[in-house]
Amino acid sequence: MSDWMKKIRKHYITIPLLILLILPTVLSLILGPEFIHLPFQRVPTVIVNHDHSETVQGLIEMLADNRTFDIISCTDQDDDLKDAFYYNKALAGIIIPEHFSEDLLNGREAKIMIFNDGALSTVASGMRGTISETLGTIKSGYLMKLAEGQGMSPQAAKNVIAPMGYSIQTISNPSKNVAYMMMEGILLTMVQICVGCAGACVCERKSFKTMMKKNLVIALLGCISSLGCIWTQTVFYGFPYKSSPMAGILMTFFTCFGIGLFGMLQNLGTGGNCDEAVQKCSMISMTMLLAGYTFPIISMPWPFKYVTWFMPNTHFIMPMRDMALSYRSFWEEAHHIVWLIGFCLVMAAALAKKFYSTKRQETAEQTVDLEVAKV
Repeated sequence: MSDWMKKIRKHYITIPLLILLILPTVLSLILGPEFIHLPFQRVPTVIVNHDHSETVQGLIEMLADNRTFDIISCTDQDDDLKDAFYYNKALAGIIIPEHFSEDLLNGREAKIMIFNDGALSTVASGMRGTISETLGTIKSGYLMKLAEGQGMSPQAAKNVIAPMGYSIQTISNPSKNVAYMMMEGILLTMVQICVGCAGACVCERKSFKTMMKKNLVIALLGCISSLGCIWTQTVFYGFPYKSSPMAGILMTFFTCFGIGLFGMLQNLGTGGNCDEAVQKCSMISMTMLLAGYTFPIISMPWPFKYVTWFMPNTHFIMPMRDMALSYRSFWEEAHHIVWLIGFCLVMAAALAKKFYSTKRQETAEQTVDLEVAKV
């Protein structure tokens, strides 16, 4: 039993390294099928219809034929819509008032009420925009159909109903899939946390050179894990990557190398307490938010707009997202690579200072103990 425990202590770093190498890629495979679906297609929708005219039936058919909506229920009770939201069966609701068709045919303002589930903050704003855009298109088509039914020619109806035309083209992310923006950043930040935790478990006190070699191994494993996530998302789920592979590889490696040094610095700072050092590495998750990945920098308070430049993720997951969605050459991203190299040098200098300071302190304590023992 004692030999087994010695082996465990000797290879204490094995489990963190296995987690670093395997967990992010496995989660990429698990979460991919869920995130690959466009979140703003087939939105579960309940229609409450208080106007049972043929005119409104035509409108409901147009809504049902549109790919944005998945009509799960068509009722005349408002409580049915309330229950659908309460039990998470619907994400959108449309209420058609009683005199809708009458107001529409007599030239009065006809309104319908739209609800969307704001509790899902990650999709609420995008879903609201998609629904509004779709209903605007349906409205124009519906009014043109009514005008043609009154004997007006198609071209005349178009000029009256929609005299001004416009089209919207989304650059870089034409499918408007939020997964393209979120999935990669979440996985790569997870890899960074695993790299930091693995570095925090390194208790090397004899040689700084050996410590750097261990960090090199951790950084290489972190790089393999990160590239494995990107590879699985690209090959299995069709997520894009349109830029220089070398730029992506170098940015990934230097980020992992610097984060590994950060984890080792936490270990030295806690006096070799791995549990406390690993807990401190959880702060790495905040860099995703402060880098502006999930919350736009332009909307942040002014101090954070300057702090964000010092976040490693500002120079890693942010450009990685841009490189995935639009073409970027190696030289266009070279300034991020230079920043990450500087980040590694700063972390290495801080670690070296802490390492030799701790070593001198331990040597001094040992000398005092020897002198006390002689006395």
